[in-house]
Amino acid sequence: MPRHFTFTLSSCVAAAVLSCVSVSAAVAQRGNLIAVRVQLRDSSGAPIPGVNVVLLRDSTDAVVFSVSDAAGQSNFTFDQDEGSTYAVSTRKVGYTATQRTLDRSQKDTISLALVLARVGTLDTVRVTERALPLVRQPYLGAAEIASSTRSILSLRDAVGKLRPELGYQTHKCVADVYRRPQLPPVIPRSHGYVPIPLTARVYVNGRYIPSEWDPWNSIHAEHIAEIRFVNCLDSSIPGLPEKAWPSVYVLLKPGYAWDLRYGSHLVEP
Repeated sequence: MPRHFTFTLSSCVAAAVLSCVSVSAAVAQRGNLIAVRVQLRDSSGAPIPGVNVVLLRDSTDAVVFSVSDAAGQSNFTFDQDEGSTYAVSTRKVGYTATQRTLDRSQKDTISLALVLARVGTLDTVRVTERALPLVRQPYLGAAEIASSTRSILSLRDAVGKLRPELGYQTHKCVADVYRRPQLPPVIPRSHGYVPIPLTARVYVNGRYIPSEWDPWNSIHAEHIAEIRFVNCLDSSIPGLPEKAWPSVYVLLKPGYAWDLRYGSHLVEP
């Protein structure tokens, strides 16, 4: 009886310790996440939709991409590095480009109100290239994922089934080292071949996820707000180095985060 009691007590203590560690880890993870709310207006006060918004780390690394909605609003979250500086850069044809350093003393939510000035009359633009077919377009949003009638369970499914030719130019870029995933997939894999750009780096809320952690099969499709793909030929985004790696930037819906144990999951009610 005493031996049994000792075992039970020690088990309870161990469980309590693990529970505390898990809670502490979750709190720490939430503590590193910062929400950014950007309001974009012109000089008359009217909202500006369709503005490309890029979060730059240390003035060189583009870690989050977003586009302002019909209300001129761009909302995103990112996982901050304490020793880095961050700035928001905006671009849209017909308006002057802006860049604003983030003041992280505002704790976990930062609000920016940016006024973009219109430029003079633009020259006539003549387009000689045809638009990219849907299977190659570098943007994929939550609405398109949700409206698909196919089985879309993971990031792998979303890219491989809805953008199967996304990586058609990656052979011109620097190839990242692909390592075989060491962990079992968090999400069941669809049967058959799914064409994803295996050499592309994956960023989740601005954080690089090594390929051996298998982000392709640990990000739930229903947790994704948007996906953006960038290759080395994209010169419209500031901060990208010459001959950059092809990269997939995943922005999760508010309240969701990614970690090695659970993949993408809800961290805030």
